[in-house]
Amino acid sequence: MTATATSVSAPRGKARGRPALKLWHRWFGLLTGLWLLLLAVTGSIITFYDAIDTALNPDLRSVPVEARGPVVTDCPIGRAVARAEDEIEGFTASMIDLPDRPNESLWLIGRVVRDDGAVSAQAFVDPRDGTVLGWRESGKLALDRRYLMDIVYGLHVDLLIAPWVTWAFGLISLLWVVDHVVSVVLAIPRARLWI
Repeated sequence: MTATATSVSAPRGKARGRPALKLWHRWFGLLTGLWLLLLAVTGSIITFYDAIDTALNPDLRSVPVEARGPVVTDCPIGRAVARAEDEIEGFTASMIDLPDRPNESLWLIGRVVRDDGAVSAQAFVDPRDGTVLGWRESGKLALDRRYLMDIVYGLHVDLLIAPWVTWAFGLISLLWVVDHVVSVVLAIPRARLWI
């Protein structure tokens, strides 16, 4: 009597589970990796928001060369804000970013109220005399130098805190937990016997 070797194999229906798990793990990793890459790239860019925006918009972010002078200002902040609100129709400042260096402009963030509604806006003022250097609508979808950094910033922030993204991030987090279980199963060679 001869003994024959028999191999233990998983039931036929369950053998297909491992390739399906590999497929899930691969595609989930690639898609969420793209999302994380977009967050990383936009986050790296907005780290240098002020420097890049000043380089792209020196007419707004810097005091004109001929106007540069001593750091002492002739224009109190309140008068500069009032002048901006007078010159830009419907503008109301709600936040003031004071200049860090003598050549920087005063950055006012607020809203412009129009007939068709209110929009967020940024005004740039010479802190020495209150001259309005210009303004721009915040979050405007335009791919030119005026709005480029706001678009990058908005993209980064919306990927993190927009209401629908908060819900999506919760779902992705839950799927990540599932993916971690899948990766453990795939990492253990004998796990195929469990599936």
